[in-house]
Amino acid sequence: MVIRYRRAPGCIVFGIEGGLVNTDVPALRKEFKRVLELIGSSAHIVIDMTLVNQIDSAGIGSLMAIYSDIVTSKAKPRVAVVVTSGSSEERLFRLTKLDHLFPPFGTVCDAVAYLTT
Repeated sequence: MVIRYRRAPGCIVFGIEGGLVNTDVPALRKEFKRVLELIGSSAHIVIDMTLVNQIDSAGIGSLMAIYSDIVTSKAKPRVAVVVTSGSSEERLFRLTKLDHLFPPFGTVCDAVAYLTT
């Protein structure tokens, strides 16, 4: 798994590439907490999962833990996720109801527009 982040207007785009599986969960949580500390209260977060090619139950659990981290953070950023339309990740988000915690979008631009308006 590779994690990259970059700035977009009013947001941090947190990109995940590769598998989001058991062995990657600690690194994901650590990096996400680091991003929460960096942004303070000035930005929202887009989780770009368009390059995720595998996700297991530990990956789903890590996303739920990330939501918990957001809720308990001082910053309280709004968060959206980007998944490829029709992908297994999108179906998984809907089946597990993660789409109720992280609104899904097809592009980073759409997610940024949603979060900053």
